[in-house]
Amino acid sequence: MLRFRSLWVLAVPFLIVAGVAGSYPLRWLSVLIASLILLTAFLVEAEVYYGERKKKKEFVQIGKSEFQRLTDLVKLAKKGKTAQNLIENKIVEIYALAEEKSLQDIRKSPNRALEVLRSEGDFLQNLEKALDFIEEDLKRIRGEFE
Repeated sequence: MLRFRSLWVLAVPFLIVAGVAGSYPLRWLSVLIASLILLTAFLVEAEVYYGERKKKKEFVQIGKSEFQRLTDLVKLAKKGKTAQNLIENKIVEIYALAEEKSLQDIRKSPNRALEVLRSEGDFLQNLEKALDFIEEDLKRIRGEFE
């Protein structure tokens, strides 16, 4: 509070000069200096509230887990094409990470899992077969690195 009052005392002479001075440049300069002093006073004394950050665990407990999201997505894939496309995108991302290729390369030249997933018939059965192929491919890829 003391700093705020002392800055007002510094600004008052400039405000008086701005009101009394005869030349306009001197008035403008006095107003600018006084406004800078008062802005500084405001910024120094303004209290900014920073909310407490929540821990990462709290965010995980509030929202759905990744497993729950994927199970919901599979349930939706029984009915809709959009959910099926999202699952296909997840599989493409898995292969992109595992084989260190771009997403476009994998989409252009699909592997066994994507071909089975895209084939006609029951989507859930195709998904099971595709997941088996993914498991085999990931074991093969992991074996290459060991």
